[in-house]
This record gives sequence, structure tokens and C-alpha cells, in this order.
Amino acid sequence: MIKKLLSITIVQLILLSSLTVLPVSSETPIQIFSGTAFYVGGTGPGNYTCIQDAIDNASDGDNVFVYNGTYYESILINKSINLTGENNEDTVIKSGINNITIDINYDNIVISNFKILSEGTIGQSIRLFKSNNSIICNNQIIGDWIGIYLHFSNNTKILKNNLHNCSISVHDSNKNIISQNDIENNGLTLSDSSNNKISYNKIKSTDTGILISGSCVNNTIKYNIIKDCDFGVNLGFSGSKNSISNNDFISNKYLNAIIFTSKCIWYHNYWSRPKVLPKIIFGHSGTKIFIDFDWHPALIPNCIEE
Repeated sequence: MIKKLLSITIVQLILLSSLTVLPVSSETPIQIFSGTAFYVGGTGPGNYTCIQDAIDNASDGDNVFVYNGTYYESILINKSINLTGENNEDTVIKSGINNITIDINYDNIVISNFKILSEGTIGQSIRLFKSNNSIICNNQIIGDWIGIYLHFSNNTKILKNNLHNCSISVHDSNKNIISQNDIENNGLTLSDSSNNKISYNKIKSTDTGILISGSCVNNTIKYNIIKDCDFGVNLGFSGSKNSISNNDFISNKYLNAIIFTSKCIWYHNYWSRPKVLPKIIFGHSGTKIFIDFDWHPALIPNCIEE
């Protein structure tokens, strides 16, 4: 061991010290609104049986706390509330086939600490439609299609969620932060959306890790691990000025990145192995060939998995 340590060069030490630890999902305190508290489940007097009943009786600025249990509901949230589960293992919401499990169409809503089961459905687990300044945090989502869907929703934070067999999909939505999520057996899609920040996520075991399509401008994609996918990043025709930096592309089957534009910025990504020379990124459509470069690829991964 001592010999191995002594054999590490100064350059290697500098490189190792630059590694970023990929944050691990954990329960995160959410700001409690100053309004009335409503309780669902549990044994307290006056507690509601259904989540929707508590929401219907709440007002803007109120808190709805849900005790552990399984709730067979499709929920509509049309007021600014904090909806919090006891924990994301035992506070379960399950809806039927073709349903939206939690449908959000209002601003300033917080959803945290739930397990949402949408297996065997073709619906959406959490949909935000024209919902701004909301937070979706620390949920466990298991489904067969879309786990979190943003549509015409801006300035929202999607943080520390675990998604299995379902995606995060952002459509016509701007200035959102998507960070520290684990997505397995599906990916992340960005369509006609700009100025979003996508960072510190781990995406693995799907066809395309991150798909960027339509008119997507000035998005920042950094410090993500994209692993064991068919394609790492698929960048569509209309994307421009997007920054893709410090990501780790590891063991992807066909291509770590394929492009249909050459108007983006690539910097210091790790391309499955150390690269000293610039990394050529390419794609083609018919007879047209697209070429871009990561001029300064990383010699070692940028992030450490934990």
C-alpha cells in the first residue's frame, strides 16, 4: 500500500483533488409555510382519511402532513401548499391506470417525502402544468412512463428524487433546476426549454441518458454521471449555446454523445477513458455531417459515486 501511494505523481494528486463528490439523495428540510397544519392518516383527532380531502379544505400557505400508509388516490393541487409525507419509503400514493397521480396547476407548491407508485400505467406520476416556483424534493417514484413532467412551468426545483422505470421530462419550461436525482431505466428529456440547470444527477441503464430536442438554448448540463446507456447525450437540431461540461460518460453502449447541431459548448467531460487529445463529437442526418469538439476532455472522472 505504501509503495502504491508513493508512486502517485503530483499531477495525479492534483487531478484526484479536483474530483467532485456526487451528492447522495437524503431527506432535506423543506420550508414549512406559516399557515394551518392539516394531517392525513395517523390516529390524531380530526385527521383526514384522504389526502385530497385535506387539500380541498386547506388554503394558500397551509401545510398538509401525511402519515405513513398507502393512499389510493389521484390528487389535484390548485393552491399554494406544502404537501409532505412522513417518509419516502412508507408514505405511498398509488393511482390507477392512465392517471396523473399528483396533478399540480398552481404556483409555489412543495411536494416531498412520498413514494409514488405508477407501475403498470401509462400516466404521469407528478405533472406540473403552468406551475411556477415549486419544489419537488426527496420523493421515490416508481412507474412505467413519466415520473416528473414539467409543462409551461418555470423556476421550479426538482431535487434529490429517486426515479425507477420513469423519466423526468421538461417541455416548454424555463429556468428550472434539476439536481441530485437518481434516474434508472429511463432518462431525462428537455424539449423547447431554455436556461435550465441540470447538474449532479445520476442517469443509468436506458436508451438515451439526456435527450435535448426542439429549441433549447442556454441550458447548463454539468457534473452528471451518465452510465450504462445506449447513448449518453442526444442533442437535437435546434439546440444552441447549451453548455455540456464536467459530466462523466461511462460504459455507454453505442455513443457517449451524438449531435445534430454544432452550436454548443463542450468542456472537460470524461469520455469513459482518459483522453489527452480533444474529443470529436459527431452526428449525421442524411448527407449532412455535424462535428463538434470537447477541446479539454477530463483525464479522470469528474465525480465520485457514493
